[in-house]
Amino acid sequence: YRAVYNARLHAAHNGTGEYVPAKGKQKYKSRLSLETLTHFREFKVRDDVVTTVAYTRADKTKTVEKYQIQDNVQDLFVKYIRECKLLGVGSIAISTFEKIFYTGEYVNKTARTCVCHQDLFYGTENFEVLESFIISVTDTLCAEATKRYCQRASVDAIIPLHTSSGVITVGLPAIHWLRESLLAMLKRVSTYFRTDFNVHVQLESTCATHCLQYALSSSTDPRFRATCSHEHSMDCPDCNLACHFIEDLQCLLTSASDLHVLSAAELDRLTFALEECESHLSKYIGHRMRTVHQNAVPGKQIATMGYTEAFIILDYMNKWLPHKHLATTSDAFGLAGESVHGATVYTRALPEESKQAIANDEVEDPQKYLRELPIDAEGDINRWYVLLGSSNDHKHDQWHASSVTETTLKIVKELEPQ
Repeated sequence: YRAVYNARLHAAHNGTGEYVPAKGKQKYKSRLSLETLTHFREFKVRDDVVTTVAYTRADKTKTVEKYQIQDNVQDLFVKYIRECKLLGVGSIAISTFEKIFYTGEYVNKTARTCVCHQDLFYGTENFEVLESFIISVTDTLCAEATKRYCQRASVDAIIPLHTSSGVITVGLPAIHWLRESLLAMLKRVSTYFRTDFNVHVQLESTCATHCLQYALSSSTDPRFRATCSHEHSMDCPDCNLACHFIEDLQCLLTSASDLHVLSAAELDRLTFALEECESHLSKYIGHRMRTVHQNAVPGKQIATMGYTEAFIILDYMNKWLPHKHLATTSDAFGLAGESVHGATVYTRALPEESKQAIANDEVEDPQKYLRELPIDAEGDINRWYVLLGSSNDHKHDQWHASSVTETTLKIVKELEPQ
């Protein structure tokens, strides 16, 4: 409606069919110099910028070599700009810089793998609460230290502070340093569990915090329990950083409690907030491990499937929304409009000699022959897509899912008889 109103207003003032001037300044593109491109090409593969890591994607059976950047993209761009100014060479734009490091060639240290409610609630929001907790308690300690400074006219040996090794007496500058240190540790913890933790976690590992089989086993239900065939003899300092961080926060709160600088209600609120944040951090780590496990299991299943098996992924590919608002967003999300259903099918490619033997009727029972045929781990994996058409079923219940699954299996059996 606003566009129609603006068009009528322009025609009334300038006449029908008059040209509408473009808003804003015209943008001009400039070519990068050869010196700038050469410097960036050498920068993005340097040892202090990236390291070569072994990385396995969910849709592949082989481990490939990729580059893992040493820092997040934003900090890395700041380092790149400073180096360009120091050398006197031109630089590329930040948009181009991010596009290059967000490609599949690099294992990014940025958390763009999950946007669900658990990742937001137990991760992003929980880290914000921890940050406000640190600032609130340290501000209270700084106020108490300032009060004692005015009484003693000295900035040294004012506040008794609890640490993991005992009680020490510090001054006002040390409290400022402690706040910056805790905030930096919080950033390290959040960055690690969002990024590098995904690379450390494995299906089986001698480190207990990296072993999915150990971490995801249930301690109460034997049906969801697995026994590791290895010992957990290794320890990860990056994973233990979260435990040390929570211990430091508990010592910080104990220091504020012993000084009686917090009211009873405020102390109870901060104590409850810290306990809740600790619980949420544990749940967030478990959520990250389940995310890695979900991405790793398809690759493992595809790598071990035989010639008579297929791995199928069913999903809603797209949703066509109606022209009119029939309900609120929360009520209609995922339940209104036509849906396009698709499937991704993985099958193991047959060796050429086996194809020839089956085609020439040299094998009496092809199914038995293929089941007994040794699997070639270096063989190719066929991947093809099935478009199942659209559906206007708003229920999306078990009957609808069964119908979609049956249609997919019929197509797979027709295209891959074995």
